[in-house]
Amino acid sequence: MLLAGITFSVIQVIKANPDAPNPGHSAGEIECSTDFCVDTGGHSVGIGSTSPGAKLQINPAESTEGLRIVTASNYSPLNIRNNANSADIFRIDQAGDIKVIKGIGYTWPSVQGGANTVLTNSGAGLLSWSVMTGLPSGTTGQTLRHNGTTWVANSILTNDGTNLTSSGTVTLSGTNANIILGSNFLSGDGGDEGISVNAAGNVFIGGGTGKLTAGTIDPVYNIGGVQYSTYMSGMTGVKEETTDTVQLANGEYVIDFNNLEQSSDLWMFYRITDFGNNWSKLTVLLSAEGPGGAWYQKDPENNRLIIYSQTADSVSYRLSAPRFDWQKWLNLSEDGAVDGFAIDEIVNDQYSQGTSTENQTPDSSDEESSILSELAQKVKEALASLGLFIENGIANIQEIVTEKLTARKARLEKIEMVDQNTGEIYCTWIQDGEWIKEKGECDNSVISETSSDSSGSIIPEQTPEEEPLTEEILPENQ
Repeated sequence: MLLAGITFSVIQVIKANPDAPNPGHSAGEIECSTDFCVDTGGHSVGIGSTSPGAKLQINPAESTEGLRIVTASNYSPLNIRNNANSADIFRIDQAGDIKVIKGIGYTWPSVQGGANTVLTNSGAGLLSWSVMTGLPSGTTGQTLRHNGTTWVANSILTNDGTNLTSSGTVTLSGTNANIILGSNFLSGDGGDEGISVNAAGNVFIGGGTGKLTAGTIDPVYNIGGVQYSTYMSGMTGVKEETTDTVQLANGEYVIDFNNLEQSSDLWMFYRITDFGNNWSKLTVLLSAEGPGGAWYQKDPENNRLIIYSQTADSVSYRLSAPRFDWQKWLNLSEDGAVDGFAIDEIVNDQYSQGTSTENQTPDSSDEESSILSELAQKVKEALASLGLFIENGIANIQEIVTEKLTARKARLEKIEMVDQNTGEIYCTWIQDGEWIKEKGECDNSVISETSSDSSGSIIPEQTPEEEPLTEEILPENQ
């Protein structure tokens, strides 16, 4: 069929309508076939497609070429240009080289590359074949590390497929970096995630509010090049303690918890403890300087603790009370799988429940001695409550009033006597071997430098008419 000088070998490209009055053919009478289709409305051509989706769509049959371009000159058989037709976007030359990709030109090698070679770019579009550099050789478990130039095997960090091991320092950058051990944390920020150690070696657990479970804590001291161990003592319950020495005035010292110096030991102790109702949980231990004793009185209504002593000017105290959060830390551990010390036998039982009959039978003399000691202690405590202190056989009392005092030997510094006629009080003592007499109580008198001081008078030697001074005053320590 010849149409306008073009010969078609395709059948059914033009459909004629024999019933039309004019045997001519209009554009609408041109229809598509499955072999070749010209979509005049969409200005598209389809080969093997009746509905081309592009200007040219080729749907080849199986085992047939869709498009073949045969070059016969130095021109590129395929060239795709930009919309201005001013630059190549994609071009294949007559040798089959892809000369332009996305507007970038390339020069290809003229021969095939060898085995294990890869195509490398010079950075200016010059392509060449290069030998592929494989992974470095190494030993089992080694990991890779880049040294800035290439990859090298690394033994600092090894991986056996189960465990990751480091023989050097592992650094986790960032203040919030954490290592998770199961469900536990090693924290980089010291927060409540777990435990952290700063550059100074200080350890923080739970941001400073966590718990440390350990069997023995041993601060070591280096003294003269020798290391000495010291051990922290344990305590039932979480408690706080404070100690100090106070000076009594008129036999007492008042600790007023309402009026404490900020940041002082007592100030801290009071604010971080729980004394309990009526201060029942506050423990007070006192030690008086010198012979005698000391006692205390709790005054929770006025928030005071009063220390008393009739003999001592200086008293040391030790206060102990549960910490404010003691109810969170009870005796029954809540640490789960922590084993702790295994106590299968009570060591103290051996002192009262020995295995032999001899050990189980108490010594009657020891029992009697213990009873007497307890009784003596009770008596001493009762006398101390009355102001009489006994230590090492010496009775210490500030003042005594009695009708008659008998003693084998008396050692006196001064004697205070009452004038039988006037009732006036005189103090007498011996100075430089001579008797001195002075009007007034002995506490207000001053011993003269000489026996003839104007403030006192010398008592003449005893005559037969005068009554001798009795020696029945106070016993001297034997």
